[in-house]
Amino acid sequence: MATNFFEIGKGGASSVKTVDYSKGLEPIVDKFNKMAEESKAKTEALVAAMPQGVAIDKVPEELRGEVTSFLSKGKQEYLKASKVIASGIRADDQRYIDAVATINKVQNKFQSLSDQLEDIAVKRQNALDNRDHSDGAFDWEISDHESLANGSMYSSFKLQDDGTFNYTSSDGNVKKWSDYSNTFQKSGAGQEGFIAIADKAKQDGRYGEAFDENTYRNLFTSLRKTLKTDGNRDFLFSDEKFLEEITGEKFGTDEYKKAVSQLRNKGSFKSLMDQYEDYAIEELRQVHGSALGNYQERQNKQTKQRDTLPVGYGVGYITRNSAEMLLDDMKNKRDIISLNDGTSYRFDENKQQYYIMGTEPREYKSNMFILGTDGLWQQGYRIGEFNADIEEKNKQNKDNIINDALDNKKKQRKNSGSFFRNVYDELIG
Repeated sequence: MATNFFEIGKGGASSVKTVDYSKGLEPIVDKFNKMAEESKAKTEALVAAMPQGVAIDKVPEELRGEVTSFLSKGKQEYLKASKVIASGIRADDQRYIDAVATINKVQNKFQSLSDQLEDIAVKRQNALDNRDHSDGAFDWEISDHESLANGSMYSSFKLQDDGTFNYTSSDGNVKKWSDYSNTFQKSGAGQEGFIAIADKAKQDGRYGEAFDENTYRNLFTSLRKTLKTDGNRDFLFSDEKFLEEITGEKFGTDEYKKAVSQLRNKGSFKSLMDQYEDYAIEELRQVHGSALGNYQERQNKQTKQRDTLPVGYGVGYITRNSAEMLLDDMKNKRDIISLNDGTSYRFDENKQQYYIMGTEPREYKSNMFILGTDGLWQQGYRIGEFNADIEEKNKQNKDNIINDALDNKKKQRKNSGSFFRNVYDELIG
């Protein structure tokens, strides 16, 4: 019997029974649709997060073409990597790992570019605002500074693959923009530091102290360390007298300018600075010597004057030397001191005060009384009381004991029958 394949599935000649195979495919289709939607959403999220570059007003006009090309290339790399990540491959797949690395790399490049463009703008404005170049600045430093200020330096800029710039300096070398700094300006910091050292030399001379070269050399060395290289260059090349001496040329002449330029741009600056230190020490020696001369002149005048002081007990006068010796003995708390009137005093370590020897009970006298006896207190020879702190501490101790006793009056005490007797017992106990 022949089989009619077209009749299969019919329940009779009048009705046809069909099978809907699409129902079995629906879960698979839904799954792929869902995956596609998720992949699309992931891609869109990555694209939305893609760095957009930098604001156009941040980019100097001379650099816009190079910056635009760089940003466009970076975005293409970012989009390509985003599609790989959104494709649904495993996170441990090397393609996935490389794509993540690419995205991070593009983001870092764009950030570096943004930071460098901001730095260029800041330094250019600074170059325009500060053009009082230090006399110690190199010629190429000044040239670079002025080239940035007027914008001509931009023609030498080259944008690197990492988002940073290189530029060609006026000295002919290619340098990283991150290493660039504007020319250091005139500061006067070195001069101020030297004036302070010179003032010390002057004061030492005024008080008759000898010139200690090691002390002043150490101070100058410390100043050099504080100023660092730029500050030292500014300091040295601002000293016209030293430069005249070292070059042998007169300030203001073309010969002087050429000689100084040679020193500034070539040779060992450290060696030159060492010479300047020796020069500075001799300058300090002269400052000190002048002040010391004035001191010695004053001393000579004083020795010609009467070296005595009037006293008030009939002797008439006491020498200044004797007055100073007495004051020093008292300051050092010498055991026994004697005045010109014949009175002798002994120092009591416990009471921290002098008393008249031979008196019983001891007759204590203040420093003011003793110096006043010789008339020295009135002449300005004075010293404070040694026992002032002791008396104050004793008073405070007594006050503290009494206050403690009052605070504790409600506590158990010996049955003396008197509150004041209890306080007394505590004071002497």
